[in-house]
Amino acid sequence: MNMDCNSLSHIHLTKDEMLSPHDWKGNMDLLNIVLVGITNDIPDHEGKYEMHRLIGALLSSELKEQEKLDIIEHEYNIPISNELRENVRIMCNLSIGIEEKATEKSSRDQ
Repeated sequence: MNMDCNSLSHIHLTKDEMLSPHDWKGNMDLLNIVLVGITNDIPDHEGKYEMHRLIGALLSSELKEQEKLDIIEHEYNIPISNELRENVRIMCNLSIGIEEKATEKSSRDQ
């Protein structure tokens, strides 16, 4: 989060022969890296930003637990199990705890 804009990059490996070529066994395309940049503003639900919206909603400190669950269920048609509900609750409480600790530390340091 905290990116200037939502972004998505695909980084993949290429094979450069430095010495004698060798035909390696296995799929050389297995290792891929995807970097996802998320802003603090949750984008509208549109095709190219679907993943950004879902991740942004889950990680948002601005949305309440039920708002996150509504986005997951109604916009992405993901069934809300008790386990998922509990995990979202834990995640929300964790972000509140982190914020409280940061505020407390800031107060002590002044």
